[in-house]
Amino acid sequence: MSHCAGLRGITQKLPKDAANHWDVVCKALENEKPEYELGSGRHGYHAMTFGWLVGEVIRRVTGKVSESFRGGSWETFGVDFICGIKNDKDHDRVIDVIEPNIEPSPEMEALFAISIPGFNVNTRATRAAEIPAANGHTNARGLARMYAILAQGGDLEGKHLISQKALVDAAKPLVKGKDETILMETCWSSGFMKFALPDPDAFGHAGYGGSIGFADPNHEISFGYAQSVLSLPDPSKGDPRLLGLLGGLYGDLAKLPKV
Repeated sequence: MSHCAGLRGITQKLPKDAANHWDVVCKALENEKPEYELGSGRHGYHAMTFGWLVGEVIRRVTGKVSESFRGGSWETFGVDFICGIKNDKDHDRVIDVIEPNIEPSPEMEALFAISIPGFNVNTRATRAAEIPAANGHTNARGLARMYAILAQGGDLEGKHLISQKALVDAAKPLVKGKDETILMETCWSSGFMKFALPDPDAFGHAGYGGSIGFADPNHEISFGYAQSVLSLPDPSKGDPRLLGLLGGLYGDLAKLPKV
């Protein structure tokens, strides 16, 4: 859960459309030799493989993956979120993302190097596939509502999602140091990124091109940002669009009277 499995990518030769086929990737991961042993102190962002590694555990326990989101917990809480778009109505709601016409930084190049063949967010095949780490479809409102449940202690509007222990684990740093994928310092809790935000207990996750969602339990707020025009900023500096929004949010919070 903290990106220490040593299975950031797959070294075996894969079919050109592998990313869109659950069993193909999971079988390859079963046969993949980890780059390092657990407990070695090394870690690296499992940008694509994280979803299959965790998702296959869920599938073996429940017998399903995408259905765990659609018609399940998120719908119960009114969160508009789909992993694996199966029908025309939902597909018609999705817009293409626009890649920036710039040279990616070395950190982003390193991230691309562990991608899985066949992954293309603007294709019907990838949108329909179950790729939990990379093709969840939602919007900023959906992201913010998702994290609002966590920011409010696991309960929202009289409905319960998650235990207090799980929330403590979500906020507690487990590994910190140079990330072997994106070549800069990262900090991971149990399934979440720990950001350089004003509140150290905040947790969430950033996405490709600048999107982000997080919960700040101490301030009882959540945040979601999604965009169709992607950016490939230097990860050590961040996306200036996002930084402006965060600066405004926490600047306003600082002006509120203490209670």
